[in-house]
Amino acid sequence: MTAPIRPHIEAAAAELRAKPDLVERYHATCEALQEAEESITLLREVKREIALELRAGDGKQRTWVEVGRLLGGLSRQRAEQIARGV
Repeated sequence: MTAPIRPHIEAAAAELRAKPDLVERYHATCEALQEAEESITLLREVKREIALELRAGDGKQRTWVEVGRLLGGLSRQRAEQIARGV
């Protein structure tokens, strides 16, 4: 398990709220949101890679139903969507 991200986000939000200049706070918040969105994209890519690797299996290709089951009981459609990065 990786370190929780939420405490870092909460600390960043507190830091943003502490900025007295509202315009500066706004722009800094926009920058933080852009960085967060890029981080989410990166994490989605990791999920996509996992789904594709599970599908490839260990020499025997798994079905999307099997991949969905391995990912916590997801539907075949959802497992396939994750593999497409959706």
